[in-house]
Amino acid sequence: MRTIVLFLSMLGYWAMLSGQLDPQYNRWLIGAGIVVCAGTTWICRRLAIIDGDMLPLGAWLRLPLYAPYLLKEVILANIDVFKRMVAHTPAISPRVFKVPCTLKTDFAKTIYANSITLTPGTVVITVDDDGFLIHALTAEAEAGVRSRVMELRVARLEGGAS
Repeated sequence: MRTIVLFLSMLGYWAMLSGQLDPQYNRWLIGAGIVVCAGTTWICRRLAIIDGDMLPLGAWLRLPLYAPYLLKEVILANIDVFKRMVAHTPAISPRVFKVPCTLKTDFAKTIYANSITLTPGTVVITVDDDGFLIHALTAEAEAGVRSRVMELRVARLEGGAS
């Protein structure tokens, strides 16, 4: 079941990004997309990495609830970074800090690390068993990460704390 879900997810993502869905004109491209998605799925299956950690179906179903929150955070951070960069004297104070991570699955840790990195003003430098090493442009960005609001949202996505 997870193999089929992985294949269909990749195929849907490919279709969304390519926009080449007219079989009358794009047979070769559509065929190539199907072959590449099937090949990637086959490699994942051969490597035995299609499991509950890689593809937690419940988390995929809850992802549409997380996406609007992440989009809002990205937009607000973009506005904040833009204001700081166009100011006469940019009010930044770069810093590197470590935060613990209590998420259980690699999937959730990946979503969380990518969410931090997608949010302008913060970048995850390294991930280890204890947590994340993060670079932030401002004290406010650091406080936002340390508040653990995003981590708790990802824990809900994972199926943990609500």
